[in-house]
Amino acid sequence: MKKRHGLFFGFVVLLITAIFSLAGCDNSGSSDDDPIQPGDDPDLSDWAGTWNAIDQYLGDSTFDSMWADAVTAITTAEPSAVVDAATLKELFKQMLKTDFKSCVIEGNTIKIYDAPNATGSPTETITYTYSGIHTVAGEGEEEDQEWLKFTGNTTGQFKYLVLGPTHQDTPDSMLHFHLVYSTESFDAATADPLWVATVTPTTTTIAQIADDLAAFPWAMYASMFVPNLSAWAGTWNCFGNYVNESWLDETYNAAASAASTQTGQTIPADTIKGLAATVFATPNFKSLVVQEDTITFYPEPDAGGAGTTLTYTYKQTFNGSEGDTWYGFEGDQSGAYKYLIAIHPDQDSPQTPVHFHFFYDATGLENAFSKETGMWQPVGVKEGTTNEQIIAQFQAVIAEIPWAAVLQAQQ
Repeated sequence: MKKRHGLFFGFVVLLITAIFSLAGCDNSGSSDDDPIQPGDDPDLSDWAGTWNAIDQYLGDSTFDSMWADAVTAITTAEPSAVVDAATLKELFKQMLKTDFKSCVIEGNTIKIYDAPNATGSPTETITYTYSGIHTVAGEGEEEDQEWLKFTGNTTGQFKYLVLGPTHQDTPDSMLHFHLVYSTESFDAATADPLWVATVTPTTTTIAQIADDLAAFPWAMYASMFVPNLSAWAGTWNCFGNYVNESWLDETYNAAASAASTQTGQTIPADTIKGLAATVFATPNFKSLVVQEDTITFYPEPDAGGAGTTLTYTYKQTFNGSEGDTWYGFEGDQSGAYKYLIAIHPDQDSPQTPVHFHFFYDATGLENAFSKETGMWQPVGVKEGTTNEQIIAQFQAVIAEIPWAAVLQAQQ
């Protein structure tokens, strides 16, 4: 079972929303602050011009110092924050993702280009008609914004287009506007609160874009980069619950055959089953539920029986032997689960379960982490996992095991 890790997006949702949510930018520089009046038939004239997508520039070296300064501001304000320049860059790329490099808006027509500055021939020319208003609720004391909906004469991904007003965040900042789009519907276009494609005039320099991002008050949101348990939210069954199931017998027989071939000895299937029981054992619980900052450990699968609940606080990360990042948490009660480390949930393939690896210890996080390279490998699998997925995971694990070395270590 491979131990993989991914970017920890869950704990920065509020940050992303705060930076460039649909209502997140100050509209002080809007080209038209007047609300749409009944009977109006708006066109695209407020957005006329040639525009470059911002996301294509985020990998430029001009941003390197900005990302570094942002990391410094965050970690200075909150020493427990876990963030690096690559994480911030990837977050912004996903948030500002735009499926074109530039566009030209003229009349009710938008020309789409796959190169900046409208270079070359357009890949698509779309004529739009006004289709109504999408109201974006303001944050805090901010006023609501009216984004306009347009329907294009295309069957492609830009058919349903929703445009925010052109504006500047401050009088000296770059002019830009946000947009979302979909091939399916307006609801689909506006469904993801973390995505706001963003464009700016072709006269805007990369340095101006970097300056605008650098002006963001990173320290104010530093606490959002402190890891929490949100990545593990849900109900999880212990992988060891399944080792004695009869539907795994064929898998154990195949493993015994492979082990016998590798060792030159006859290895019974029961030996493999016993080894699996040892490796995946969780003696004191069979399932757990992660909710907000708490974990409840249950004595039966699927959150059955009377559980024990601990509230956890993030303490530190550890670099695993296979390149994984392990997140360490301390519980508010003494006992076997007081210190817990875990890597992010992952799925080796669509045929295998979503799962995560973890260790726990009663005395300290260092002791919990010291178990990472040992034989004991407790694993949680997502509620709803099928028997077929468990079989597939066991088969994948078995295929990777050097049986001669493992069985010798067990003697």
